[in-house]
Amino acid sequence: MVSRKHMSTNSYPPLRLAVLNGLLTLKEQVEADPDYLKGSDYDGETISILERLFSPKIIEKPVERIIHVAAKAGRGRPSKDVQLDEEDEIKIRDEIRKLLTALDTMEVDEKLEVQQKLAITKNKRDLLESVLKMRERETTVRKTEEFKETIIGILQDLIDEKDRETFMKRLEALR
Repeated sequence: MVSRKHMSTNSYPPLRLAVLNGLLTLKEQVEADPDYLKGSDYDGETISILERLFSPKIIEKPVERIIHVAAKAGRGRPSKDVQLDEEDEIKIRDEIRKLLTALDTMEVDEKLEVQQKLAITKNKRDLLESVLKMRERETTVRKTEEFKETIIGILQDLIDEKDRETFMKRLEALR
């Protein structure tokens, strides 16, 4: 077994506790007063290193915006997907869950003839297939809308108005 000491390729310089405590105190002072180091006796290079050490880190975090863009009438081919609002999507998901539960709990009466049992089982299978298709369609519509909103948001964030119009004109051939 290889020890951890030999596995690491990192190099750790020695640090003295008194120096670390001093740096911590300096950091607290700089946070309270950003000009704190300007009045110190430290040389320029030391001040520069301390400022770099204590400067706030800039973290970029992407922000997604949901933008609803209404389709312009008469442009492009009509969509086969039905546009649903959030309330309708929730109702459809609930109905699909109810149908799946009903199909799952549906029992075939033992008193029925074999042909009747087969017909019920076949109908149950067909209903389940239809419900699954409805679920796929609902998911596809939702994901398509999310994709469209994301693309439009990116366009609005990254591309100026003139270039955006050019981009949209070039996409019209694909509509």
